Amino acid sequence: MVTIKSLPNELHGAISTYLLPRDIASLSLSCKSLYSSLGPQNQRLWYRLLSRKLYKYGICPQPGQPSYKEFDTSGNINYWREACDVFSGRVTHSCQLCVRVEGGSFFRKITYPVDKGVKVMERYCWQCYNEWFIDLPTFKTYYPEIDILSTSVLLGPFAESGGLSPADLPVIPIYKAIKRIEEQNPGVPYETIRTPTHRLIANWVYRGRDRQEAERLARAIEFVVNIYKREYRHLQVFLSPGEVHDMLAKSLDDKTKHVSSQPAVSEELVGISKLLVTDEGHDISEANEIAAIQILFKYLCPSNDFHPEKLPSPDCQFLASVMEGNCIGTSRIEWGAPTDTPLNWLLKYSHVYFPTEDSVGTEVRCYWCLRKNKGEDTDDNRYKVYNPGGGEYISTKWIMTHVMVEHREMVWMRPKSRILTDCKFEGGWSKVYFEPETGLGELKGTTIDFEEELEEVPEMEYEKEFFTKSKYFVM
Repeated sequence: MVTIKSLPNELHGAISTYLLPRDIASLSLSCKSLYSSLGPQNQRLWYRLLSRKLYKYGICPQPGQPSYKEFDTSGNINYWREACDVFSGRVTHSCQLCVRVEGGSFFRKITYPVDKGVKVMERYCWQCYNEWFIDLPTFKTYYPEIDILSTSVLLGPFAESGGLSPADLPVIPIYKAIKRIEEQNPGVPYETIRTPTHRLIANWVYRGRDRQEAERLARAIEFVVNIYKREYRHLQVFLSPGEVHDMLAKSLDDKTKHVSSQPAVSEELVGISKLLVTDEGHDISEANEIAAIQILFKYLCPSNDFHPEKLPSPDCQFLASVMEGNCIGTSRIEWGAPTDTPLNWLLKYSHVYFPTEDSVGTEVRCYWCLRKNKGEDTDDNRYKVYNPGGGEYISTKWIMTHVMVEHREMVWMRPKSRILTDCKFEGGWSKVYFEPETGLGELKGTTIDFEEELEEVPEMEYEKEFFTKSKYFVM
């Protein structure tokens, strides 16, 4: 019978790549065989774990801290012992969970009470902090009805970054937050608890509203969202059904607070909610369909006449802000923000094949126009996206609007190219760098291959459905 002990050492190393360093250390202490393959005798394994840094941002360990730039072949350094010192908190140059070495400002320090009047401090890199902890204000925003035990709240995490003091931003371990949610919703699967519909009902009831009213309104919103899924496939590339659900829920929330941003929408939702529930059950009538479509028109334009620049303000503001953020606005592509939004590949192509040094703006070319015209570049194909001198962030004729109107059949397609993964935005959207060893820098200013294969654009994740991107937990 094959057991983990009887596997070759190479496989022990392969298995360890799926574990956190702290778990690897625990596994190595479980028996002599694993201690031999994963413990102090495998110094290169622990060197690799200790030597990880944020080279991407040019951050090095602080003075006096080990750099682990090269493996010491003399045997003077015991990397296993150094990793154990990190786990125990005896050294301060690495994350106590993954032992990653980073700059000091990228550490988050969290204080744990271990006994009456006794506290310990543990250090986590930014990534591990996000994987394992949620700050209490964020958690209460999503789950205001959940009571958190005081014993679950920890002090932290901004110790050296110049941010909030520990008392200002308490945090809770994600696993404890999930446990409290499940305890206070007995019999309800967690997959149901985190759905937009369940969240809407729970939040309304928490604020003292009638549950039956909340359930009717939630059903009305679901009805409108289902029509959005059916009629607005072209917009779903950057505006998920979950975000539309949030938009409609906010209009109802504003109504309860007497905010007049979209009073007609909230009234129409209330009307649909009353018609949907009849003695016979759900009544999906033509009148409801018309009312739902009119609601979507107010925010998103008619599905067959997509010209958001023609919508009167403030009706088009929601759509405009979403378009900016998901393609060429700075809100999603600044320092530390994700850069893999579905349509910003247009920017990457423009930066690679049409590099500009113009200090007053950057022009984005429409790939589909170029492909159709066999590479011919015309003024009609260019769209200025930024003017540091005080102009608009996006011109009236948005590149995204152009794609939606002129190339709707290609909205869900993009060229299948390594540029999409190896070409990154650095700092702001206006600078692009290439991942090391890709050789993409050689492509700058060259001719586009318009015969390259196409692939489908991946759908965006609805961020508010999982308000942590942890690999270990789903919130």
